[in-house]
Amino acid sequence: MTAQERIPLILDVDTGLDDALALLLAVRDPAVELVAVTTLAGNVNLWKATANTLAVLDEIGASDVPVHRGASRPLVEPPFDASNIHGVTGLGDAVLTPSERAVGADRGPAAIIRIARARPGEVTLVCTGPLTNLAIALNVEPDLPKLL
Repeated sequence: MTAQERIPLILDVDTGLDDALALLLAVRDPAVELVAVTTLAGNVNLWKATANTLAVLDEIGASDVPVHRGASRPLVEPPFDASNIHGVTGLGDAVLTPSERAVGADRGPAAIIRIARARPGEVTLVCTGPLTNLAIALNVEPDLPKLL
């Protein structure tokens, strides 16, 4: 499969156990070009979700994939914590080396918009957590569905 045939993908995640698997599958799938990952609060708080995302990507050899920190809380509902399912860190009993790399300069919704504008009609956005980053991005760029 050539680079032109790969599906450019943005994953929007609240990295707990399920999203760690989604990251692994996206990175290892030869049909996918993981162009960026955006994080948000969901299974765990934003800081843990972002740290987990960076650590998982580093662990699986994808430290070149940019990560952009997004929404720290839901827009309407109170935050929900799923540590009873995903464990205190969000990754169950897994102990990963914390990443030393920085997150991207722009926030999650801004990164989604920027990438979609740069590659109109090419990029697929997959949201595996709450849809807060998507809601914010749609509020800023109502034409986002046409760009993705």
